[in-house]
Amino acid sequence: MDTMSWGHIATHDLGAGWVDLGDALAPHEWYNAHGVWDGSVTVIDGVPRLVYSCLQVGRVNDVICVGVAPTSPPPAQISWVQSVP
Repeated sequence: MDTMSWGHIATHDLGAGWVDLGDALAPHEWYNAHGVWDGSVTVIDGVPRLVYSCLQVGRVNDVICVGVAPTSPPPAQISWVQSVP
């Protein structure tokens, strides 16, 4: 089974200058080993947070996962800290 991930691209002008920054979220733990699927991002107390569905090993149903950005992300690229609630 191929796994799903979230790609990350950035631009300064919303024109032709898009830069591929690789995966923003990728399966790497037991709780998302079969994919990082759909979700959304919000900002709480100035910190970007994700809520997304992921698929665990040996489960049929999706699991809700969360991601939190570090407090000092590098410009244009965030390394999300992933977990399950």
